[in-house]
Amino acid sequence: MVLAADVSRAQVVPPPASEVPLPAKTAADSTVRKDTVKAPIGVMAAVRVSEIGPEYRWTGNQIFATGAITLADLLARIPGISILRSGGMLSPQIASSMGATGRVKIYLDGVQLDNLDQRDATLDLAWIPLWSLEEVSVDRVAGEVRVNLRSLTVRSTTPYTRTDVYTGDEDTNLYRGFYGKRFSPGHLVQFGAEQSNTSSVRGGSGDKLSVMSRLGTSNKRWSLDVFANRTHGRRDIQKSPVDSIPIPEYDATTTTAYLRFVAGNAMNGPWAAAIVSHLGFTESGPRADSVRALANRIPRDTVDTARSERQVLLRAGLTRARWRATIEDRVRNVDAKTYHDFTGGAQVSLGFLTAGGSLKRSEFEASRVEGWARYQPLSFLALNASAARNSAPSNSSPSYSGSSPETRFLQAEAGVRLFGPWLSLGILTQDTLVTGAPTVFQQGFSGSTSGEGKATYATLRGSFLRDFSFDAFALQWDKEAFYRPRTQVRTELRYLSKWLSRFPKGEFELNTAVTHTYNSRTYFRRSATASSIDPAQHLDFLLEIKILRGVASYQLRNVTGYAYENLPGFIAQRALNIYGIRWEFWN
Repeated sequence: MVLAADVSRAQVVPPPASEVPLPAKTAADSTVRKDTVKAPIGVMAAVRVSEIGPEYRWTGNQIFATGAITLADLLARIPGISILRSGGMLSPQIASSMGATGRVKIYLDGVQLDNLDQRDATLDLAWIPLWSLEEVSVDRVAGEVRVNLRSLTVRSTTPYTRTDVYTGDEDTNLYRGFYGKRFSPGHLVQFGAEQSNTSSVRGGSGDKLSVMSRLGTSNKRWSLDVFANRTHGRRDIQKSPVDSIPIPEYDATTTTAYLRFVAGNAMNGPWAAAIVSHLGFTESGPRADSVRALANRIPRDTVDTARSERQVLLRAGLTRARWRATIEDRVRNVDAKTYHDFTGGAQVSLGFLTAGGSLKRSEFEASRVEGWARYQPLSFLALNASAARNSAPSNSSPSYSGSSPETRFLQAEAGVRLFGPWLSLGILTQDTLVTGAPTVFQQGFSGSTSGEGKATYATLRGSFLRDFSFDAFALQWDKEAFYRPRTQVRTELRYLSKWLSRFPKGEFELNTAVTHTYNSRTYFRRSATASSIDPAQHLDFLLEIKILRGVASYQLRNVTGYAYENLPGFIAQRALNIYGIRWEFWN
């Protein structure tokens, strides 16, 4: 179940622009249809967790205006989340919350994206198709981070087309295309694709092709659509410059498809939804018999993998001006077994106070009880707190890696508004940490269990002097833990101006940002031995200029070329230039 703040209180930090734009309205004329906008597809309300200040939410062009190429680039902005990766945009990438990978949940249009690759302990973010989304929103709550992805849809009968072309150093290329159109009765057709490749010595080489399509129809009372996304990714063997164990080559295809029906008024009234989905995974990389495995120092692998999951989501809710409630049953069928997740949640908003909670009884992953509240007595002062308890699933599940029957979490935060930006101070606590091994890297890493942990953090987020904005956090844990840096600092200063005095119609926009990221020493465990990587930092630069509906984009990653390690033995990419254009138009 997804949980978040009252939409009426939301503030979104630039960058920038709007969701998929609508064409200018046709001038009134008896011979021309005046309304070209159709009812949206698949609208579901959600009980959601509050934030102090801006939400962690990006819509439409905002996603790419951040400079993000993969979902990991966006999640690196969230306090408490740490990213492990072996290189560049196609290298293995995983996210953990408070040090545990299983506490980052990812949903696409309500479908939970479960990891089906039995070689990996968690979902590889490199294969999630960021390009096909119109919204990414993040709910932070004690002990868990929920990432809600909403796939791109169109509402206008005027065809919408988008074309993106990027290129850069180390044979880095990225091409995207999208087409969508609504028809007079409300029918919808859309399709798109993205192809990317790179040949980086240190960052990893490979290519990826992702294709999506949707057919549907809607009116003011209900909507019906069928969606499919298929992503094929391939990685070459990634060798370490210091003679560490290489990361084996990889070739796999992931499929996400669903049939969705939504009825009712999710914005103000009762509503219900049913989603029948299919998740598929097929791995067919080069086989490594004992001779080849020994020669390349990679794990022996002679069997291809094919695995699938059927997921049915039944969700209903009631939305009113000051409160909302939802209830759902998520039914999974995987490995010839069926699992149920029953979840109920509610929230109420009284202006200065917003509070809510949820109860989840799961047979597949940890069951959970959580509650949260946001209190804002003054326009410049706010308090936010959440508490949760995780317990073992009610049925034996292969996805559950916890060794403790019960784990408690607490998150508390206080913030003041400083002439625009919000300055917040907070704490995160957990009484048990179970760290799963990041097996995606095939380095022989092993998991670990530690006791209570506490982190303190500070954030500075929001706009000032009209066109400038901060998005920064600093976090420190009270002790070391494997696979999690003790100290994390990320600072982004952005300048975003539409120069409305000169371009009052908004046909121009300048977006530039400088980002500095620092992680302290990080420890890795292999059975009874441990290794570490030195503190790492890098500086990134982004410049985008928008003219009419075209955006020229340039970014320089690792500006100074600092040779820091991502994993023991794997050096980050040198300074990397990526540049191109995003172009959308109506025809």
